[in-house]
Amino acid sequence: FNALKPATPENRKAAQGFLDGLKAMGGTAIDEALQKALALRQGGERPFVVIFLTDGQPTIGERDDDAIVAKARKTDAATRVFCFGIGTDVNTHLLDRITEATRSSSQYVLPEEDLEVKLSSFWGRIQAPVMTDVKVTFGEGVKASKIHPGVLGDLFRGDQLMVFGRYSGSGPAAVTVEGRFQGEVRRFVMEGIFPDESRERAWVGRLWASRRVGWLLDEIRLRGESAELKDEVTALAREFGIVTPYTAYLILEDERKQVAFGQMRPGAAALREMAADAEVQDRSRDGYEAFKEEKSGRNAVEGRNDTDKLKQLDSYASAAPAAGLGKRGGGNYAQQCRNLGSKTFYQNGKDWVDADVQKCPSARRVQVKFASEEYFELCRKVPEAAPWLSVGQNLQIALGDSVYEITE
Repeated sequence: FNALKPATPENRKAAQGFLDGLKAMGGTAIDEALQKALALRQGGERPFVVIFLTDGQPTIGERDDDAIVAKARKTDAATRVFCFGIGTDVNTHLLDRITEATRSSSQYVLPEEDLEVKLSSFWGRIQAPVMTDVKVTFGEGVKASKIHPGVLGDLFRGDQLMVFGRYSGSGPAAVTVEGRFQGEVRRFVMEGIFPDESRERAWVGRLWASRRVGWLLDEIRLRGESAELKDEVTALAREFGIVTPYTAYLILEDERKQVAFGQMRPGAAALREMAADAEVQDRSRDGYEAFKEEKSGRNAVEGRNDTDKLKQLDSYASAAPAAGLGKRGGGNYAQQCRNLGSKTFYQNGKDWVDADVQKCPSARRVQVKFASEEYFELCRKVPEAAPWLSVGQNLQIALGDSVYEITE
């Protein structure tokens, strides 16, 4: 029609007839298709949604990623471009940057997956928008940072938007959710309580860290690696037990350097067994390099899907360590990590090592025999340590200004 038309039965039939007559000619004019679709915008407050499906990279017309994304950025604030990459011959960087620029999202459908199921699920979600341009702000006394998602998407009927972040300050503070509904600004204010410290929901920290690591890895994937990004991914992954093929490689690389420069005891390394497995190390390194460098192909699509899962974690159960690291001696490396409250332990042989041990290389070392009088005295002295001590009969654990070495 070259213009928006009401979805009457007659117009739908005409549109279907037009689609039936199309023939694939082998070219992919991404920029032209996007510009034609965006030109249909007629103004007003109504959300304008473009669903962009492609099974290839730009081969006709404008082919420069930056130029295509720059044009998408010029759209007005009410325009959303949702991207679907079909197959593996798609430029994941380009599609993700388009959705980032238009505050929407992208999905990728692998050859073995059902496109119809994914599309119908997507349409069932977005067909009823409730609030756009959503913002969350906090009252005086509390300052929030490192919030994920950083840019909040639109809310659709049945949606649940979960926001994780860190805060400084404490006490009661107003939490304001604001957005646009049918052209008007709507505002909801609730009173929140921000405690100085809470041990009751330590798992929330791991959900935040998982989302943060997913976002940091995406920054590496889309905008290039830097020492700052690598260091933060490594520190968070080790502290919170986020073990994936990418993070495992970064942890191993960092620990080798620390041991070599005398900054860490070899026994405090988190992934000692994996460090001795050359095959798994090589696979992990190759996977990370492909993740950084490849924009298209199966590695690129799967890498993007992996980071997206981290960025959307919303339950403790789904935050289990990722598989895919291979096995040695019958055990999966990713399963040699256990989260108990606010601590993370790594298994190396029969020993379990608290991730916090690495932070205190010069701490006082106290050796305690398992089930001895000194052991039970420690349990009485530090009652919150009971679940941590239950992880095994041989462990290293940081408590206060000391590192306790529990042995059989």
